[in-house]
Amino acid sequence: MRRVVITGVGFYSPIGDTEEKVMDHFLGMKSGIRKMDEWDAVNGLEARIAGVVPATDFSEIPRQNRRTMDRVAMMCALSLKRAVAQSGLEQTHISSPRTGLSFGSAMGGLETLFNYAEDVAKNSGFGHQNATAFLRFMSHTVAANLAVMLGL
Repeated sequence: MRRVVITGVGFYSPIGDTEEKVMDHFLGMKSGIRKMDEWDAVNGLEARIAGVVPATDFSEIPRQNRRTMDRVAMMCALSLKRAVAQSGLEQTHISSPRTGLSFGSAMGGLETLFNYAEDVAKNSGFGHQNATAFLRFMSHTVAANLAVMLGL
């Protein structure tokens, strides 16, 4: 088995976006879960609670990278930028063939997927789609976008 080293961490979560905020929530036994009143209009949905990450400014992610990212990928990108900064790793280490990226996700950007499906249904075809839509909702969007952003 090969050695794995975690050299930095980054957060964007319902309980905080820094180690200090996350620890304050843990130690204070505060939850990031809230009632989702806006879900009351969804027929058949029994759950009305969720952990929501507050609105975030994504402008520190280069525009050329943001074009293919949905909100989930952008939050992960900011988390990764913080983790890399904390690690002190140089770009030569990051883009080394020995460096890997692992990210687990069952779904890509849902907002983009919903808009895509609605547009296809409304227009009875794919002709009106944005060229980067698939890149934002594919299931491996986060790993692919982060690898490109880091130069892996």
